[in-house]
Amino acid sequence: MKTKPWLIKAISICLLLVPLVLLAIIYASKSMGRRTPLPSTAIELICLFGIGSVLVGYSVWRVRPWGYILLFIFGVGVIGADIAQLIAHPKSLNVMYLVDFILVGCAFFIMARKRFREAYFNPKIRWWETPKRHHANFDGTFEINGKQITAPILDISIGGCFVDLPTDGGYQSRESENLKIDIRHNDIEMACEGRIVRRSEAPRGVGIMFLDSSKSHRKQVKAIIRSLER
Repeated sequence: MKTKPWLIKAISICLLLVPLVLLAIIYASKSMGRRTPLPSTAIELICLFGIGSVLVGYSVWRVRPWGYILLFIFGVGVIGADIAQLIAHPKSLNVMYLVDFILVGCAFFIMARKRFREAYFNPKIRWWETPKRHHANFDGTFEINGKQITAPILDISIGGCFVDLPTDGGYQSRESENLKIDIRHNDIEMACEGRIVRRSEAPRGVGIMFLDSSKSHRKQVKAIIRSLER
């Protein structure tokens, strides 16, 4: 089973662990008594920072465009707050500011990497969300622009199927083209609409996405998959 890129998991886990680190800082400050007291406003900011890190960590884990944007805003907010604090209280400079700058700098460096950025804005490479494909070897009927074509289905998943559509007879499949699908396999019948999302030469065929997302349709597809597994 494929998983998310490790860069995404690493940033998400680090952000989700921030509240634990902050709690440890608050506890250490209180246990030291008067030597290193934290003002109430600082504690409120730390709590707000912890809540924000959890929300951003979750958004990054979901790998959606808004997660990437929230991570950027969060990083800018952290650096901005640190700079504002240093301007207002120059004597408050300590090692934690350096840690903030290093962590945010590393996050921005990772965000600039093509593989990380495209995972959020290019759905075609979200391979960890691709349903498992099941090898098949039976025919289906496909109606495109009023023309019915019978072609072998090479594999099938919950989200679609891969079909060896013929290119003879003046027909040429095109991406983004809709079609009607009629599948009959071991007394299981399924009819739905689909869309051609990709073409391939090796192996030859087209990838078709099922447009029906109803519960009954998914039940029919799962029945076909179970039949193939048996």
